[in-house]
Amino acid sequence: RGMKIVTGAQMRDMEEQAGQLGLPSPALMENAGRAFVDALDGSWRVSSQRIVVLGGPGNNGGDGLVAARHLADRGAKVAVFQLGRPPTNDAKHMLLVERRVPIRRLEDGLEPLRAWLESADLVVDALLGTGRLRPIAGLMAETLSLVKSSRRRGVRIVALDLPSGLDADSGQADPATLAADLTITLGFPKRGLFLPPGNELIGEIAVVDIGVPSSLADGLDLDMLDEPLVEPLLPSRPRVGHKGTFGKAVIAGGSGGYYGAPWLAAMGALRVGAGLVALAVPAPNVPTLASRSAEPVYLPLPHENGDLNEQAADALAGQLAGFAAIAVGPGLGRSQNSRRFLSRLLEHLQSSDDQPKLLVDADGLNVLSEIPEWWNLLPAGSILTPHPAEMNRLAGGQSDLDRIETARQWAKRFKGVLVLKGAYTVVASIDMAAVCPIATPALATAGTGDVLAGVIAGLLAQGADPYDAARAGVYLHAVAGRSLEDEIGPAGPIASDLLDEVPAARRRVAGGP
Repeated sequence: RGMKIVTGAQMRDMEEQAGQLGLPSPALMENAGRAFVDALDGSWRVSSQRIVVLGGPGNNGGDGLVAARHLADRGAKVAVFQLGRPPTNDAKHMLLVERRVPIRRLEDGLEPLRAWLESADLVVDALLGTGRLRPIAGLMAETLSLVKSSRRRGVRIVALDLPSGLDADSGQADPATLAADLTITLGFPKRGLFLPPGNELIGEIAVVDIGVPSSLADGLDLDMLDEPLVEPLLPSRPRVGHKGTFGKAVIAGGSGGYYGAPWLAAMGALRVGAGLVALAVPAPNVPTLASRSAEPVYLPLPHENGDLNEQAADALAGQLAGFAAIAVGPGLGRSQNSRRFLSRLLEHLQSSDDQPKLLVDADGLNVLSEIPEWWNLLPAGSILTPHPAEMNRLAGGQSDLDRIETARQWAKRFKGVLVLKGAYTVVASIDMAAVCPIATPALATAGTGDVLAGVIAGLLAQGADPYDAARAGVYLHAVAGRSLEDEIGPAGPIASDLLDEVPAARRRVAGGP
């Protein structure tokens, strides 16, 4: 089972329910502080580190006091700087005093904090949690500004639950919000962590269990993609299977000189396990592509000046028997002929129920956006995979909805699956949505989206339902991208490097070595 993504109100509601089930707020706070330190210690060894804990007046500050105690118990040199007077008869406070952990009130002046920051290795931001946000001003703003300047000397910052000033629901962030190197979020990931502009301030993200039963979130409709969720979505690979068992996909595109995009998509489909993949491209492009790769089969199509046209759509439609998936758009171009090709192909695909499942990507989306009321032309269960600019064209201009709601709204509109690409990709169906928690600059290069389209089409070919194929494909693609970042670096990986990583990502998610 996967993990739900929650709003601040949903989290507070679940904590209240947990209290009624016998897990009161002090116990949750104790769990939160300990789980936070476990995760922090797992990422960066805390023993002998000099650590500043910034605590606020609310529950987040209470979690910070518990965390400070566990940090001290693990050999860290800790100082707590508290905004708002902590009650001196509070057990969390007294346990720190027993450990000789200094607790300073920020109201008494910032000089002690400034002195500690001179030699600190790490700052824990536990000033504000998921409560209602007000503009950060006064002493809190001064404190955060002071920490920000110390960061330029290499101090690492870890946010407890979420960076102070980041809205748990919308991702909006106060100008004073500190960008974290690591955000350790408590219980369940918060919606705002994955939405811009806040998603640029969270660094790496980790989710820790604080004892709130996961069953309390069962009715929620926003998932975080992770291995427990994705592993059951992967099509089975019986040992006695043959290429027919694992399905056939066709990639249609490659007008003019755009050879690379459909090839990358075809190889993505093969690398994720499709039994057979056909490249349907203008006939003059076939020799070039065939010399590059022997694995796909080729469907040479009629063309006009190198562009696919209505005759190409008719020719392709006559060859679709037996194909389970078709991805249209990589390298298609945006000419009038391309538009006519797509319109005619959509007519064919709507003509009967036994047509392959459709995915539209890249120029296919740009051409689609120019067709009035395009959402009425798509067969039910189609998958669209726009990046933000393509989504903007499909939606006919700027939307005031955030990424998650945009994806949900449009998936409902065309009764299919929408994959809104970008950092923290969103996948939405008619009634559910999921967010990929992996963002890596290794994927920020031309052609990686074509590989993703192919991976999703390859999973469709193997019998996955469209929403399952999209969620699994997005997650495998992200895991493969993160592996490239680890192996090569954040800059320099190219789209074809991804192809070798896809089978390894699938094996890892499926529980292999």
